[in-house]
Amino acid sequence: MAKRAPNFTQSEIEWLLHYVDKNKNVLECKKSDVNTYGMKIKTWKRIEEEFNASSNGEHRSTQVLRKKWENVKKRAKEKAAEEKHEIITTGGGRASSTKFSDEEKRVIEIIGEEQVSGSRFEFDCDN
Repeated sequence: MAKRAPNFTQSEIEWLLHYVDKNKNVLECKKSDVNTYGMKIKTWKRIEEEFNASSNGEHRSTQVLRKKWENVKKRAKEKAAEEKHEIITTGGGRASSTKFSDEEKRVIEIIGEEQVSGSRFEFDCDN
């Protein structure tokens, strides 16, 4: 059975967010062609090298870093969806209980509001 790696420290998460933010135009690109996929793989490999060069702790592989980013992003999106649901259920009022951490705010800033709240269509109407 494989040995479990230690949890990410807060400073490691901050470093990861820093590297993802620097490369968000490639990593968060929605294209799915061969060239874009290749660029994403190269970018994650470069992030792994930079991350491990600057880290004093555990060596983290590309797969581990990418999975951590996906998990952090998923949690931020879920929290934003929860806030949006609260706003809708209160009739457009403030969401009372949803508090975003600095990490979650940073993730939302990196991925952009349109990924979190969904795109608004000009011609969407329920009438």
